Amino acid sequence: MGVDFLQKIGNTIAIARDRELAALAHGDLFARCIERAAQYELLKLEPGQSLAQGDEVNIEVHADEVVAVVGDRIVGKIENPCKALSAMLDQYGIVGGRVDEIHQSARVADIEIIE
Repeated sequence: MGVDFLQKIGNTIAIARDRELAALAHGDLFARCIERAAQYELLKLEPGQSLAQGDEVNIEVHADEVVAVVGDRIVGKIENPCKALSAMLDQYGIVGGRVDEIHQSARVADIEIIE
């Protein structure tokens, strides 16, 4: 009975093992996030300008200031850009951004830098 039992159950164990290996190879299970960490900058909104969450902006340099532009209007300034953003602006001239969160009472917005 011992050998017969092992022969019967052996196929079931092999199928279960193959399913577990397939789940591991799938990529969702135990996979590390390989994406780059998001980079954010604080945008000080200009008087009379407003943005909504998810709005796309272009970040440019105008008269030695780093500004966010929507269409042809300047919507805000980034007062102390990080070195990485400054390097991207030097290299490309314009960098894309997306409004992540708006703080209306402080008149600032968190801008996610899109690389």
